[in-house]
Amino acid sequence: MSDSPAKRAWIEQVLGYKFPRELVLKTAAAPAPTRSVVTYAKSRLAWLAARQKVQSEIEKLRGGLIAAFDGCDVETELHAEYTQFVAPVLEALDESLADKLDEATNATNPATRAKLVDEAKAIIQRYQAYLAGEPVIVALDCNPIVPVAIRPTLSTTLTALAQAVR
Repeated sequence: MSDSPAKRAWIEQVLGYKFPRELVLKTAAAPAPTRSVVTYAKSRLAWLAARQKVQSEIEKLRGGLIAAFDGCDVETELHAEYTQFVAPVLEALDESLADKLDEATNATNPATRAKLVDEAKAIIQRYQAYLAGEPVIVALDCNPIVPVAIRPTLSTTLTALAQAVR
């Protein structure tokens, strides 16, 4: 169970117990984890989930492509072409943001954490710029084979992450 001033105040007020002075000072000196640490950890998980959803959407479309041309002896070529077509998306939207947010979460020095958060912000901006100008994502979302929602997934997540780490 974690200690807090509110819990101590309740115990002192309701139970009449007075905590020893050295215990009060010791607890006051130990800073509680900041909300931002939790925010960075949650943001990391949100990015990983969005990236996983994008990978799933890409694979769903791959399956639809293969199924649409099943028995036409073009599956191997379609698979190879599709893999080459989508590879830049997954390379550009890599796990570097998750890694940077993990570093920020685990940083104990406030100055180091601030630097890592600034780096995470830059990665988010890089991802947003890629998303805004990448025709492959538009082509994937507009395909006539299987409905996918890559741009909306990424846009919503990146907007929320930008707000969370500001």
